[in-house]
Amino acid sequence: MPGNIRLIIGPMFSQKTTCLTGYIHRYRSIGRTVLVVNHASDVRYGRDALCTHDGTSVPCRMRRDLRGLRGEPEYTDVSTIFIEEGQFFDDLAAFCRDAAGVDGKEVIVAALVATFDRRMFPSVAELIPYADHIEHRTALCCVCRDGTPAPFTKRIAAIEGCLVGGSESYAAVCGPHHNAPHRAINGAVGHLNDP
Repeated sequence: MPGNIRLIIGPMFSQKTTCLTGYIHRYRSIGRTVLVVNHASDVRYGRDALCTHDGTSVPCRMRRDLRGLRGEPEYTDVSTIFIEEGQFFDDLAAFCRDAAGVDGKEVIVAALVATFDRRMFPSVAELIPYADHIEHRTALCCVCRDGTPAPFTKRIAAIEGCLVGGSESYAAVCGPHHNAPHRAINGAVGHLNDP
């Protein structure tokens, strides 16, 4: 049976992980064998669990790359592979293509669509043309607070480089608030840091 790839993308706080854990629970409820993988850099909630921002957790394997999974016995026995934080895996597209196209696995990936400065993650951009299904999610703007869609992630922590974090470091915002300077939105969201 041919495999397929489902990609769940969006900004932070768009419930990508909640959607992924929903699929995990649904598939397990019908007896599907699954493998859940999260990137090793995401240790916000522990070293062996995929967690939503509201505290729902699922046991998982923590890895820095995906390439070695195909040779492991556990991989052979599963029908569906769930990948969290897909944007951090450099070998995401190659692994998903082989898992689905060669091995007949169903692969479901949750990933940020873009960085806080609106740049595509190369691994996600490379996977998009191979995805059989794409769910593009949005959050709600934490500055407008009126239900305005928030398709963007804004970094609010005054830190350079790659930062894995949550609401202490990032906010979901609409286009105008993404472009606004930090000081213009600092009062609207209590945890914003002014650089």
